[in-house]
Amino acid sequence: MARLPNDPIVPSPTPQAPPKSADQVFAEWSESLKAGRTQAIDNPVIGGYPAAEWPVYLGRSSAPKGQKGKPMTQTIAELEKRFWQMSDGAFEHLRDRLFKTGRIRSQNASRSEVWAAWADILQEAAKGHASGIEVTPGQILARSEKDPVSKKEGLPDKYTIPNKQVNITDPMQASDVLSRALQDALGRNPTAAERQGFIAALNAAERANPTITRTTYTKQSSGQYATSSVTTGGVQPVSFAQDWVARQNPGEIGAYQAATTYMGALLQALGAPV
Repeated sequence: MARLPNDPIVPSPTPQAPPKSADQVFAEWSESLKAGRTQAIDNPVIGGYPAAEWPVYLGRSSAPKGQKGKPMTQTIAELEKRFWQMSDGAFEHLRDRLFKTGRIRSQNASRSEVWAAWADILQEAAKGHASGIEVTPGQILARSEKDPVSKKEGLPDKYTIPNKQVNITDPMQASDVLSRALQDALGRNPTAAERQGFIAALNAAERANPTITRTTYTKQSSGQYATSSVTTGGVQPVSFAQDWVARQNPGEIGAYQAATTYMGALLQALGAPV
């Protein structure tokens, strides 16, 4: 039947692409990583976001039959918080699975060592998500268990894995540190403005200077790996507070020191025998 001039044009329905198989998804995911496998601890940037803010695909929400649920994501920072709150049983289960993949080299690896391996998987999932590939960390872990790193790469006799961590001082603890520093330097408590300024400065310094723990694995004659760790970087709140007080109050510190020196001399003179 011919269409009349005033008849509305109804677009033909767009055919839905068939769902991709797991192998297709992982093939696309592997392609997205061909530029180089970057550790999450190196803190690169994807789409303008630092690594901690990358969204990680976790699956889709439930939806009525025939419809697709909404994608569910969390940032690497949010997933890191969940990792550190993980129960001992859940942690040991994850550690065992990561050991089987060859991503960690010891069945007794510490939480920091396990986090470094898990963060790597989270980043790989985030890269896939940034490329439009729906692959979850759990799927990557399961695939790694089928094709362990140890089978592909072998285990070196000695190697080192760095782990970067930002430690932020609690505001109440930071306030106490500042109070002690001001009492020692000026004999007084901080003002509200000083507390606010110090906490902001301390936390900014802590974000800019994370601690880096380098764990070295050395293969023993038994075949097991012995570990040793060295931690560098980070900010010491007490030292930072002392320096901050000196920078913020140079004139007041000079006057206070002069006054205390004079008072000490006066008291000594008054106590001397006539």
